[in-house]
Amino acid sequence: MNVSSKKEQEKILFDDYVEMYTGEIERQIMEKTPEDGHVYVLYEMSVSKKDGNEVLEPSDFTLSVNGKNYERIMDDYFLLDFRLRPLTHLNVKLGTHVGYILFEIPESERQYPKALLYKNTLIEKE
Repeated sequence: MNVSSKKEQEKILFDDYVEMYTGEIERQIMEKTPEDGHVYVLYEMSVSKKDGNEVLEPSDFTLSVNGKNYERIMDDYFLLDFRLRPLTHLNVKLGTHVGYILFEIPESERQYPKALLYKNTLIEKE
């Protein structure tokens, strides 16, 4: 597993000009915000599996912050609307998968170091 980037955001924003089927260019603005008093933590990562019998379980990612663990937001298909590909929800057996995993944490926890875990094994720590 390799983490390419990590972002903490109050919202996910898409602001771009899109060509419509009529040929007209239209500005499209979309935003998705977390629950009040929370922020998103978004990791871009790749997962490669070349051999072995162990299967990667996409729901087993957690984010540890200040002694608390937060589960990955599994209902993250809305990321596609923002041109962000969610990391697969399938059990990875072989191959390489690239995408984003998303967490939502309280704003008050934002200041603390974060540790990305998979099945309680450290992947990345600030």
